[in-house]
Amino acid sequence: MKANEDKDLEKLVHNIMRGASLESPADDFTSKVMSQVLATKTSDITVYKPLISNSGFIAIFTCIFSFILYLILNTQSQTKGWFSKNEYLSNYKDNLTGLFDFSSVATYAVVLTTIMFFIQIPLLKNYFDKQLKSGKNQISI
Repeated sequence: MKANEDKDLEKLVHNIMRGASLESPADDFTSKVMSQVLATKTSDITVYKPLISNSGFIAIFTCIFSFILYLILNTQSQTKGWFSKNEYLSNYKDNLTGLFDFSSVATYAVVLTTIMFFIQIPLLKNYFDKQLKSGKNQISI
């Protein structure tokens, strides 16, 4: 029963398709569509707006840098405190401070690497912004 219905449906579709002619668009169809696409204005909703502005980032980095600088310049060694009361805690403190003894070369390397990293971020951002503005879809590095 199902096979008979399928054959009838197939004959109907075949008859309809035989009677239909193949339609083609007008000659200037592509140019009309492209002119309408180019004429449309981009919405203001899709415009990229960062959550934190450049001046905000500068203020944040300045505060963090000044706080770190304050901690480095205003630290004083304390002889009395919690660690001086117990020998076990004193040994534990010595082990912890021993972990953070860096040579001057390692310190300079870490500082210079960090500075170069923060210099590269704006440079790469400007490069990619120019690539997006120029309309190139592929970014070549």
